[in-house]
Amino acid sequence: MNRKFFSLHYGELALKGKNRGLFEDQLVRNLRASLDGLGVESVRKRPGRIIVEFADGGVWRSAADKIRKVFGLTTAYPVIRTEPDLADLEKVAVCAVDELKFESFAVRTRRANKNFPMTSPEINRHIGSAIQVASAARVDLRNPERTFYIEVLDRDIYFASEQIRCPGGLPAGISGHVVSMFSGGIDSPVASWMMMKRGLKTTFVHFHSMPFTDRASIEKVEDMAEVLGGWHGPLKLALIPFGEIQQKIVTAVPAKYRVVIYRRFMLRIADRVAREVGAGALITGESLGQVASQTLTNLASVEAVSELPLFRPLIGMDKQEIVDLAEKIGTYDLSIEPHSDCCSFLQPPNPVTKTTREELSRVESQLDIDALVQESLSNVEWKVIPD
Repeated sequence: MNRKFFSLHYGELALKGKNRGLFEDQLVRNLRASLDGLGVESVRKRPGRIIVEFADGGVWRSAADKIRKVFGLTTAYPVIRTEPDLADLEKVAVCAVDELKFESFAVRTRRANKNFPMTSPEINRHIGSAIQVASAARVDLRNPERTFYIEVLDRDIYFASEQIRCPGGLPAGISGHVVSMFSGGIDSPVASWMMMKRGLKTTFVHFHSMPFTDRASIEKVEDMAEVLGGWHGPLKLALIPFGEIQQKIVTAVPAKYRVVIYRRFMLRIADRVAREVGAGALITGESLGQVASQTLTNLASVEAVSELPLFRPLIGMDKQEIVDLAEKIGTYDLSIEPHSDCCSFLQPPNPVTKTTREELSRVESQLDIDALVQESLSNVEWKVIPD
């Protein structure tokens, strides 16, 4: 009997050798979690793919919206399974055409079963002829409006009338745990997404200046974290008060150094949070030369205070590249909403662009670093996104 289901394909997981099963198992777990509540009947591994079946075929579109955000997958096909019989395949193809409107099309066949009596080009021509008669559309092999996909396997044939592009990468959680320094701007959500794509479970930390500023930045990061949760799964967000530390820095530190000193304190605190939650590295959204605190020497001077590795996935990207990716992942519109964050609070007019670690250590000598870090950590507010 013909049944509708998803045939899901992955890319680099296929190259993992003896560890491939571990990656596939994590991908299956992530799929089950992502599709929870949609009536999944089974999630099964088959050679080179994962098959997802549903008790109700009507959930296809809802399932597709979630599947397209699962890291580790490259393509997904909502397919109909037929017997390994050309007449049955033709019936399925003609029936599918009745539900679609298109002016041009192509048929692409992959024949894994070399014992099937027709070659891939022969199948393309035969099924293409049936579709052309049923639809009155023209064949266009170069730029078709609609492409139909056929896979001939040992015991059955899969037919699909669409291909869904997925993000690729590695399954979330397979590569370890990191903490992302998460602002309300454009860059840090993109940096977080890029490292999630490499299989990292991510916890967010957001520094705010309440009560000296309003809750706008907190509300923004909560909304953006929820968007990223659609790619990652539920995640934790630490809201860390930073306004009082900034005030104390202002009283003890010359104005030109303040931004870099702010960053050093944020990194110290994030490093402590990472250790408490068992994370092995930190993420920031810094891009080389974008602002004064992101010059080569300032990046090195800030990084020096953390004992954990620091990942900067945007380091070589320009602003438009980052914006384009923010639009793709769904965080851009939220990120450009106006708000007062801790970076703009008590911002000096002419920040220093070149520092050394020794120089900043001398500047910080007037501050009780450990006490200030502990003060922020004792007032952390934790949230689970989505709640």
